Amino acid sequence: MKISEEEVKHIAQLAKLSFTEKEIIEFTKKFGHIVQFFNPANESETEYELMDIEMVKEKNEYRKDIVLSENNQEKLFRNTKNMENGLIKIPKIIEDE
Repeated sequence: MKISEEEVKHIAQLAKLSFTEKEIIEFTKKFGHIVQFFNPANESETEYELMDIEMVKEKNEYRKDIVLSENNQEKLFRNTKNMENGLIKIPKIIEDE
């Protein structure tokens, strides 16, 4: 299967990308190499056999949720480095403008 420049332009349009004509020619060649690489997989002879799948009649066994009233913050947050007023304090990620 050969990739055309129109197909590359269509892919670029779908991806909302714009390319120069030189870039389109370059991508056409690169996509062509990729398709050629995977082409032997399409040409190989494979036989598909229909297999009967017997449904196994098993039930999912769910564990029961057990509510524990234990809520020991010291135990829960013992590996936390920075705590303030019962909350985990983390470094600032977004800078102020």
